[in-house]
Amino acid sequence: NAITGFSTFTTSGTGNVVWDNGTTNLFLGDSGIGGNLTLISGGTISDAGGALITVGGASSFTTDVADKAITLNNTTNIFTGAVSFNTSGTAGHTLLDNGSTNIVLGTSAAGGNLSLKTTGTVTQSVGTSISAAGLELLDSSGVTLTEALNNVTNIAANTAGPISYRDADALNVDAVNGTSGITTSNDNVTLTTGGNLAVNQAMDLASGAVSGGGTLVLDSDGTITQLAGGSVQAKSLELIGVGNIDLQPSAGNDVDTVAGVSSAGFIAYTDANDVTVGTVNASSGLSAVDPTGYDVFIKGTSV
Repeated sequence: NAITGFSTFTTSGTGNVVWDNGTTNLFLGDSGIGGNLTLISGGTISDAGGALITVGGASSFTTDVADKAITLNNTTNIFTGAVSFNTSGTAGHTLLDNGSTNIVLGTSAAGGNLSLKTTGTVTQSVGTSISAAGLELLDSSGVTLTEALNNVTNIAANTAGPISYRDADALNVDAVNGTSGITTSNDNVTLTTGGNLAVNQAMDLASGAVSGGGTLVLDSDGTITQLAGGSVQAKSLELIGVGNIDLQPSAGNDVDTVAGVSSAGFIAYTDANDVTVGTVNASSGLSAVDPTGYDVFIKGTSV
């Protein structure tokens, strides 16, 4: 099969569509599918400008040749069921804009970056996983991606709601596409990792004074580190690590309250202003077990 122009698919009831476009790029026009949609192409997959695509069931998009992207960026799109993506190669980027409709992810593997945009929520089906070079989260009113096998290298976000993300191993807060670090509208952020967690770009959970900001939880089965440009700004900061927790490099750190524990390393934190060692979620005070005896170091204008 090889459709070279715009492809339009329509079914009634719960009718499904399965289409393989060979090695030819697949351009989607206005389409309405009552059931499931499965599209495969050895070229790119994209939607036509202004096209309205509605899918009542699950959707699956696969480019089976390396470095072929999937771009579904019309705000009129309505993918109601779980959406899955599969690309390979470092240029195999995936972008989904689901307008105001919630995004539910099925198991997805992007060779490049995976970018998700909606003013609704972003979740994933139970037992699924996400893998990508970078994960970009935009506009969402809430993100919950906490399945144990998720595995991305970098994460970046600019959302209007809270974020909870779990990764199977190491994770960097960094730049993905045009988004750097993590920004929310005074909302909570929880990052849980099975390996080291590196804050390389800023995390800003306070649109104004930090007293009105959200709570940041960094929970790592390894170390937690920071680059100079990776400042954290939040009302409260909870740090949980197995190795060293070092948030000294950035002069821009600013939280009201900090608490946490390292079971096999030190905790070091520097704040640009006053900071209180108190209670954040289940953590009370700061506790560290460092074999070198360094334990806990806190610095601020007043502690």
